[in-house]
This record gives sequence, C-alpha cells and structure tokens, in this order.
Amino acid sequence: MTGARQFASDMILPCITEPCRVLDVGAGDGWLTVALRERGSDVTAVDINPDRIAFGVHCLIADFTRSHHVVIGGPFDIICAVYCLQHLCDDEAVGWTNIRRNLAPTGRAFVVGRYRHAIGREQDRADPLNGHNLHGLRSLALATGLDVVRLVCAEYGDTHYRTIAETTTPNVFFAELRHL
Repeated sequence: MTGARQFASDMILPCITEPCRVLDVGAGDGWLTVALRERGSDVTAVDINPDRIAFGVHCLIADFTRSHHVVIGGPFDIICAVYCLQHLCDDEAVGWTNIRRNLAPTGRAFVVGRYRHAIGREQDRADPLNGHNLHGLRSLALATGLDVVRLVCAEYGDTHYRTIAETTTPNVFFAELRHL
C-alpha cells in the first residue's frame, strides 16, 4: 500500500466503527469499497471512469461534476472522497454540493486530497489539479453548506506517511465534514 493510500486508510477506517450506509465517490480500483464492505457496511461505489473500476466491485457510473443535483440513492451516513475532488471540474463546488445533498443530516463526509501550500504560485496556476490550501478548503466547505470539524495534514512518501503541523510542508490532508 502506498503512503498516500495508507494515510487515507488510517484516517477513514477507524472513524467507521459500525456498519452503515456509505457512498465511495471516485471509487477507482475499489480498495476502500472492499475494506468497508468487509467491515459490514452497505457501500455504494461511484466513479466517472469505467476503466478505473476494479473487477468484482459493483460501481455506478456517475458524474458529480455537471449538475448541482446529483442524488445517488442517499442519504448516506458516510461519504468518502479520496484523492478525487480536485479532479472533478473547474467549479469544484459542484462536487462538494453533491456530497452535501447525498449526506444524511447527521452524517459525516471524509475527504482526502492533495495539499497546496500557497495561493497564486505560478506552478499552482499551471496545474489546476494541484489540490487545496487550508483557507480554500474551509471556504469551499462553508460555501457548500459543510463544516470542517477535523483536519489532519501529512507528508507521504512511496510507502509511508507522517502527520505534521499545518505550518510545515504537508502534501496531503484529511478533512472530516458535517452539515452546517
């Protein structure tokens, strides 16, 4: 397991202590879907790209990026979006709004993504998939009706990660979100 995937696994799986309804957004090869199903959860996996979906993981093909009104059999107790929201579209708020729309009133969303250190650096403007900075993350969550209740930053390598302070040099973040 890569350091990035291990970080996501270590942040999300301990938060889900009993079987529940889960939406895995951007399920990709299905590693999280499989892990949650093995723990007894009822998981709906969605991904926009049918070529990324693992063999044996039933997955809906859905695009969270084109409409603010995508509802996929929710509401869900948990919604997980691991390394996918930065890939959704130019207006990332669309994806976040759809997470809120599919989240049960008392549910939690877990987002893991790339961390961007500064706003406006030339390399950030050149790479639209360069991730979030903390101010932008909190602003986007609030604008779409979500509240960041926990945030963990980390630095990862090929096979490991370590949690670190926001003020140092993280390259990935975990955010736990709830309805406002």
